[in-house]
Amino acid sequence: MEQKVILLACAAGMSTSLLVTKMQEVSKKDKIFAIPVSKVDQKVNEESIDVILIGPQIRYMEKRIKEKMAVKHIPVGVIPMEDYGRMDGAKVLEYAYLNSLYHTGVKNHLDDAICQVEQMPKFNYLRLLEEYNKLDELPFDYNRKYVSVLCENTLNEKSNLNNENLLIVKGDVETVCRKCTYAEYRGKAYPMDMQSVHHIIDEMQEDGMKVIAVAYKNTNKEHIIPEDENDLILLGYLTFFDAPKKSAQEAIEKLKKLNVPIKVLTGDSKKVAVSVCRRLNLDTDNIIDGENLFELTDDELAILCENTTIFAQLSPKQKAKIIKVLQENGHTVGFLGDGMNDLHAIFQSDVGI
Repeated sequence: MEQKVILLACAAGMSTSLLVTKMQEVSKKDKIFAIPVSKVDQKVNEESIDVILIGPQIRYMEKRIKEKMAVKHIPVGVIPMEDYGRMDGAKVLEYAYLNSLYHTGVKNHLDDAICQVEQMPKFNYLRLLEEYNKLDELPFDYNRKYVSVLCENTLNEKSNLNNENLLIVKGDVETVCRKCTYAEYRGKAYPMDMQSVHHIIDEMQEDGMKVIAVAYKNTNKEHIIPEDENDLILLGYLTFFDAPKKSAQEAIEKLKKLNVPIKVLTGDSKKVAVSVCRRLNLDTDNIIDGENLFELTDDELAILCENTTIFAQLSPKQKAKIIKVLQENGHTVGFLGDGMNDLHAIFQSDVGI
């Protein structure tokens, strides 16, 4: 049998060792690479690839990769979900579900997406509701960037174990990870290492995925305060791919023809913002994040707002501030927003949608 070179494209940080082992058992002669999807083009240029197989967790990339590889005459397929076996992330999804379901603060489309796991086969949410009752919560806000829910573990009492309750924290990766002392991997806790975190999440964000972290700790408390949200155990991440609307590209081109400058104001990370803007052919050379805005004087901010296209990791008040500065610079500003964090900007703008 002639040797084939097979490229496995997966999400960044996805464990593919088991899958590679299975494939090697079936095709011992074949040469198999497993790489993040963002590295596919680079690997194709370096190696003579016979087949590309896409992991099921990034199936949304299938059409784009097929179109690119059609020019090179490389066939592309999708690996069936069952070949991955049971994902290590089941516990991550269960804890995220409890957090999204039980918190009563401002919910967003990410919470809605997480709660949709009730529709997944084999996801026994009724068991979770029976085992974990809500005790308390600390709500999400745009300064904290995360939400905490305290659950009573009813199994402890029934089994005469230490009656420890479960604190689940979910939110911004950087913020949540800074509150973690350990990271859990295959049931064991290891000292927290931010370098390892970035090794996993950076490529996901460069692919345009929104990433949030899920952490937890056991506690005997029945009520929680902000000081309890420390010394957490990082459990894992949830990733979301939010593709631009099909009408976005056409609308942007029309605005460009009318000489209307376009600026992107987002709470997402710089990497995610750049990835999305590249898909829409927007300038990605001039970008700043919300943290660096605090260091600018009013005069510096006025100049920067004119020359910058992408403003990332903004708070709701920072979005409104940038619009106000543009207005003070003599512009009439329209703003299009679709979330609670856009309300300040919508009211500040001359035309808010």
